[in-house]
Amino acid sequence: MRYRADIDGLRAVAVVSVIAFHVDPAFAPGGFVGVDIFFVISGFLISGIIATEASGRQFSLAEFYRRRIKRIFPAMFVVTIATLIACALLFLPDDVADVSASAIATIFFVANLYFIFFLDAGYFAESSAAEPLLHMWSLGVEEQFYLIWPLALVGLLMMSRRHPRIAIALGAAVAIASLALGEALFRQGAHSVAYYLLFPRIFEFLAGAAVFFVLRSLQSREVSAIVAAAMGAVGAGMIVWSLATLSGEDSFPGLNASAPAIGTALLILAGGLRTNPLSAVLANRAFVWVGLRSFSLYLWHWPVLAIIRYFLVDLSAMMIIVALALIVALSAATYSFVERPARRTQASLSRLVLTYFAAPAAAACIMCGVLIVGHGFLPWERDQYRAELAAIDEVRPPSAEEEICQRAILTVADLNAERCLVSGPSNPLSPRVLLYGDSHAAHFAGFFTALADHWGFSVRNVAHSACPPVENAAAFTSDRYRVSCLRSGQAFTEEYFQQYDVIVLSASWLNYDGRIDGDGVSFRDRFDATLHRHLEAGRRVVLVGRTPHFVTFDRDCGRKAIRAQFLNCERRSAIEIAPYDINEWIRELAQNNPDTHYFDVWALLCADQLCSPYRPDQGNRSTADSYRKW
Repeated sequence: MRYRADIDGLRAVAVVSVIAFHVDPAFAPGGFVGVDIFFVISGFLISGIIATEASGRQFSLAEFYRRRIKRIFPAMFVVTIATLIACALLFLPDDVADVSASAIATIFFVANLYFIFFLDAGYFAESSAAEPLLHMWSLGVEEQFYLIWPLALVGLLMMSRRHPRIAIALGAAVAIASLALGEALFRQGAHSVAYYLLFPRIFEFLAGAAVFFVLRSLQSREVSAIVAAAMGAVGAGMIVWSLATLSGEDSFPGLNASAPAIGTALLILAGGLRTNPLSAVLANRAFVWVGLRSFSLYLWHWPVLAIIRYFLVDLSAMMIIVALALIVALSAATYSFVERPARRTQASLSRLVLTYFAAPAAAACIMCGVLIVGHGFLPWERDQYRAELAAIDEVRPPSAEEEICQRAILTVADLNAERCLVSGPSNPLSPRVLLYGDSHAAHFAGFFTALADHWGFSVRNVAHSACPPVENAAAFTSDRYRVSCLRSGQAFTEEYFQQYDVIVLSASWLNYDGRIDGDGVSFRDRFDATLHRHLEAGRRVVLVGRTPHFVTFDRDCGRKAIRAQFLNCERRSAIEIAPYDINEWIRELAQNNPDTHYFDVWALLCADQLCSPYRPDQGNRSTADSYRKW
């Protein structure tokens, strides 16, 4: 277990990839696999330490956890408590309470479980970008691995003395089961469970462990420079492929996670067998400098970006530079004044538990408790602030409304459930209007609530995330949603549609336009065929155009501006954009077919290609001309 500078260099690749992805996915679409690179490295190093000490009968569970405490706890507590204080001073009360709860989960290394059950959206959702402690899920996974792996590995080592093949087979079976579980969970639509849970990630730790044992078995053999270089090149290629081609739309982990895991394992193996060009590059001073500070960089980067995005939503080039400078400065300080001194301490396990865990955990939990009990308000918060907040209406996202029937997988029960009805005062039992589509259809449930209240009719709404309401829909969505989209589509039979006189089709059409299904049929042709199927069955159809996407719109901006007075909510939300081509095509499709109506959202929100979520006739924003001057 000699020190290897190339592994620190690999850490640099991992953390830079993650930061680049979180700054802007366009910089590294698959940059989130940097976490998986960390997991493989951790599996290699931890397994090596345990196995080396166990072979010399020197392994001590107490010493193992003493080292883990020194390595992880000090920096983790500094960042968590600093983030908590910043959010308490800057965030809205409800959000402060949420951050406090996630801080408690972080302290006890169950952040991954917390985000499975209490995060409103998945890891890749836009709304998750302002969750300051979201990245702590990976720390939870790693610490949970540390709880089970030392004893499990010692058991495998003891078994391998008499039954080496059984021990290897058992390890391989667990790795395969882990990989299969991640894939299966995604196919079932349990995306967050697959992403945050430990077991779907265990194969990555085991890949690193396997590298150690392969290196140990080959330590007396000479490996040619060509073989080592080729192995490193293949590994690097797999990592680059993952960074460049994977995205948040792909199923992950599961089979897609095998590429970065195997690639990392090959790079570590190649560098351990023989110095090669890639290991030499990774071992240079620049890579090693970043790698040594990778833990602090990882801890700080997300809270800094999340807090900035909480107020600004979208980052300008200047704000990216400011954010990166702040991240590097905070990380360098934490490494020098927290991480390094903590690693050098010779204190006993009991003393470390008291000073590095119990004391800061108690302080943080008391702080969180006060904030949660106080509903996010600081004890000395002025009554005026409460009154100012109460004076501004809180705008809830459509997904938060009870009548929204948006599901990961739609079932026959959902298609007939009373809870999926938007009804007027008379509450008719048999709705004749169906609002059907993806999450963009769910946006209009509130609109139909107003119509239903006025005219006394009811609408059934059913929506599936990222699944268009057309024939062969699963062929046009991403890998992430393909299986769940296919399963949901099976519930929509012609017999079901016969219940309705009017079908309202709404979706983020831009996401599907231009795609071809397995039969070579374009999305627009499938759309056209779907429309005619409904018309031939005697139904009227309303086609809803794709709404403008307001990148910098924040529904809570007005309430946040009470403290952050630099925010100009109406001005920054206005965007100048030409109508989408797909909308014009849908408009013509409606005009050329009887009993078909095009609902033009654009006309309500835009004037002369200048769009704003603030209606000018409601008196809460200036005219389009004044926006153009801004």
